[in-house]
Amino acid sequence: MTSKLIHLISCLAILLFLGCKVQHLANVSTQYIDLNHEEASNQEIENLISPYRKELNKEMNTIVGTISEDLIKARPNSNLGNWFSDLLEEAAKEVFKDSKIDFTIHNYGGLRLSSIAAGEINKGTIFELMPFDNTLVNVELDKATVQQLLDKIADYGGWPISKSLEFRIQDSVAVDILINNKPLEDRIYYVAMPDYVANGGNSCYFLKDAKRENSGVYIRHVIIDKLLALKDKGQDSYIDPKARIKSTEQ
Repeated sequence: MTSKLIHLISCLAILLFLGCKVQHLANVSTQYIDLNHEEASNQEIENLISPYRKELNKEMNTIVGTISEDLIKARPNSNLGNWFSDLLEEAAKEVFKDSKIDFTIHNYGGLRLSSIAAGEINKGTIFELMPFDNTLVNVELDKATVQQLLDKIADYGGWPISKSLEFRIQDSVAVDILINNKPLEDRIYYVAMPDYVANGGNSCYFLKDAKRENSGVYIRHVIIDKLLALKDKGQDSYIDPKARIKSTEQ
């Protein structure tokens, strides 16, 4: 078998075993690879892929933590959103240890599982929850831009937000905002979020020029590391039931 064929099959194996799901694709192009007219039998291909499958399955089945109840994704609030955003805030404070973190947000669509069953969580589940290569960033926002961001979240009907932040949705805007139990003030706030949002994703174009620090670390890896640290201490990750977003539009 040629080296090109080996490389092609190896890439396919990694994609398949990571549990990648095909999304809507646009502008698809086709590339034909010259395999020098060599053909491989199904058994030859299976023999090549098998070691990758076993190793990757072992890695993805690694237990990283435990949760005490079923997690369900919903808006404006959910226990999955609370669990995830609180873990992310704790992790962000460790990653950006020389900076302040006022609160953490994550776009609703960036979490790709609608539920996670109670019990042990493996690494593969976290990859399914966050299949995108989004890194964790700490963004500096003034009062007006925080209001604009929370208005955007309100207009979407709610995103996962950490317990440091509370507000109410009224006429699709954020009101009665509390950050660490204090009303929104005329100062700079430090907000941890995915680089996708910080770079203008989900119509957050107003964040693109904001000063930020990019950790360069994928959010899923930050979450895995935090869960493993709790596991090493013999602790389950805490699930705060409190609603952070109240809505008059429910």
